[in-house]
Amino acid sequence: MTLEPHNLSISRDALDATATIFSGQLFRFHVTDTSTIIGVQGQNVVQLEQRPNAIHALTSHTAPKNYLRTFFNLDTVDLPVLADTWCAVPLFADAWKSQPGIRITKQDPHECIFAFLCASAAPISRISQMLHTLSKHHGTHITDDLYAFPTIEQLLDVTDAQLRSYSFGFRAPRIIAAARFFHTNDITPDALAALNYTDLVNTLTKIDGCGRKIADCIALFAFGHHHAVPVDTHIWKIARNHFVPNLADLSLTPKTYQLAVDAFHDRFGDYAGWAQQILFYQQATRKPKPTA
Repeated sequence: MTLEPHNLSISRDALDATATIFSGQLFRFHVTDTSTIIGVQGQNVVQLEQRPNAIHALTSHTAPKNYLRTFFNLDTVDLPVLADTWCAVPLFADAWKSQPGIRITKQDPHECIFAFLCASAAPISRISQMLHTLSKHHGTHITDDLYAFPTIEQLLDVTDAQLRSYSFGFRAPRIIAAARFFHTNDITPDALAALNYTDLVNTLTKIDGCGRKIADCIALFAFGHHHAVPVDTHIWKIARNHFVPNLADLSLTPKTYQLAVDAFHDRFGDYAGWAQQILFYQQATRKPKPTA
């Protein structure tokens, strides 16, 4: 396998590769002993090294420039310009000052769907291990210890017992049911990409174990619906404590979920999902501020 090089001339404010990759939207990447980020998305290996005002990248994709610019949404979203506007919201301004440069990636839809079906009630480290083990045993070997994510055909041969032996637990039947759902209904990623947001969410939530939050993750990270706001416990807490105080004594229901989403749309507009990810990162990785 040959990795094709490409340098992205870009400031860290526009793209912080480490913060983006490890912000909870991707699961099959790790940092090497030389501080290089490497991982697999779908069928493609991606290797990244952050340098001053540039990222040195290598990928197995045959068109590295186009692939990387699409992967990081570089031609569709000017993040620093959006962030400058959003900093009128004090909570966002604090998050951006703490960690700028977190972008939304445009992931391989097939892998993204199954990755987030595994993401319920599990830390990122466990999600990563489950997906790595599944790919190693049932995906196609690429190089070293890197494997393509299994295709639908390969997933159809996986058993519940095998998945449970990989520590999937209650997620095992979901993976099997999802593979059968896509196969039986002949639903391809291209077909899903052609749907509007509402129809996409309605289709995804027909899958066992895929609720609104998981569907919104997939819509945002795989299908370019930048306004999608996945409301997990961190985003729910932000909405209640900072944006919609009258939600403080209410539980998360379909109605209150939408009220939280509306609050993000009111403040961040058509790219509310991007603001959500930056705020999520601050909440999920809260670190004490350095002392003077």
